[in-house]
Amino acid sequence: DEVALGYARAIGINWDGQINSLPKGWSDAIVSAFANIDRNGSVSALCAVSAGVAPLHQGKGVGRALIAAMSSAARGAALHFFVAPVRPTSKALYPLTPMERYVQWTRPDGSPFDPWIRSHHQAGGTLLHVCPQSMTIRGTTEDWEAWTGMYFPESGPYIVPGALVPIQIDIASNVGAYIEPNVWFQHPL
Repeated sequence: DEVALGYARAIGINWDGQINSLPKGWSDAIVSAFANIDRNGSVSALCAVSAGVAPLHQGKGVGRALIAAMSSAARGAALHFFVAPVRPTSKALYPLTPMERYVQWTRPDGSPFDPWIRSHHQAGGTLLHVCPQSMTIRGTTEDWEAWTGMYFPESGPYIVPGALVPIQIDIASNVGAYIEPNVWFQHPL
């Protein structure tokens, strides 16, 4: 009768604590973690790469518990930092709003507007900066049509359900690209 309320995944990276030396985002953190392993490099930080809360349990503090568990894992491994390239959960509702503006939105009580940003804030996290290229997905126009169920008759930006920003379609090159921004948070250990 046990039910999973959520999940969290993280990887070890080498980071010196300077904002300008953070990975570009989610995908770059994964690449650098594996490159670091290949070099037998040291690990100084835990980097969250994926987390989610079951829909029936959203808004009940499960997200903060996941963040606390990752912080605890970083402390237990004697790491110096815990960072997360956060994908704001409600940003897809506002794909035309630049991330730099979106992260500044607040609710009437002054707390962050976005639920996942709010969870990181309530868990004691500090917003470091926007990572404009956290993840890139490229495919042919046909790939994007299959993935989205949409038709792309000409080149240009398209709003796709679930995407944080518009995708860019180039018909002449037969390429569609989605470059997703996220937001770097650092949590105290």
